[in-house]
Amino acid sequence: ETRDPKEAEKAEKVLEEMEERGIRTTEVSYNSVIDAAAQLGDIKRAVRLFHAMKSKGVQPDLTTFGALLHACSKAKDLALAMDLLKEMKEKHIQPNAYTYSILINIHSKRGKETRDPKEAEKAEKVLEEMEER
Repeated sequence: ETRDPKEAEKAEKVLEEMEERGIRTTEVSYNSVIDAAAQLGDIKRAVRLFHAMKSKGVQPDLTTFGALLHACSKAKDLALAMDLLKEMKEKHIQPNAYTYSILINIHSKRGKETRDPKEAEKAEKVLEEMEER
């Protein structure tokens, strides 16, 4: 697990060097760097890399979305998490138990902060959706 912000920067530089040298980047290389940013809670870097990945024609996969959702959880960014879930479904990427647990976690964190009982209801809906799959 990455904790030093410089590690995410170094990983991103390696990715850039690969591209500069004409080495093909894949979802695995992008996922590694996105995950490093997510571990740090650097949601801006993770999202920027996600957009760069797509602009270069590299298709995100379940691991990509899991890392991004992890960053959303750390940042308590429910709106982005829901946008990512929607994009996953549009790309026919099936959410898994990890994906759903992150969404439940975000609702839980928001519920604790806002003391809004509706967050618990939303978490229950996510759980129900997960059980339907």
